[in-house]
Amino acid sequence: MMNIASAQTWNWIWPHVGATPINQGLDSEMFDRTDYPYSETFVREAIQNSLDARLDPTKPVVMNFTFHSTGIGPRRAFLEPVMTHRKKAELEVPEEWANGHVRWLVVEDFNTKGLSGSLTSRTSDFWNYWLSLTVRLALTIPSSSSR
Repeated sequence: MMNIASAQTWNWIWPHVGATPINQGLDSEMFDRTDYPYSETFVREAIQNSLDARLDPTKPVVMNFTFHSTGIGPRRAFLEPVMTHRKKAELEVPEEWANGHVRWLVVEDFNTKGLSGSLTSRTSDFWNYWLSLTVRLALTIPSSSSR
């Protein structure tokens, strides 16, 4: 189990990508559809990924989706660089962050293989998944000006 509150300091790394980053295997038709809201697509994909990673086929996969909301408190040190970067890129900063509030969703799955890879190597499977996901999301979620 990952303990993100450990003594290790985490820093944001902003990849340098061109104007049209390409990700092999990206299926924008699956994520960018008018007949499915992004929330439904997210839940469907999370469930499907967990089912695909089932450990014991004789037991069910159990999933929890838990919403959290609190004051930004110690998270400000982690989110401040993101806010600064978004402002420099002329992107919207969530108003709640600026007002000292943060919300997040935790998705847990049990009886699954989990995500493997080193947390300390940005070239591990763990980091490749998350960095790849952010590129896919950036390509599929419309900007605030097009909403």
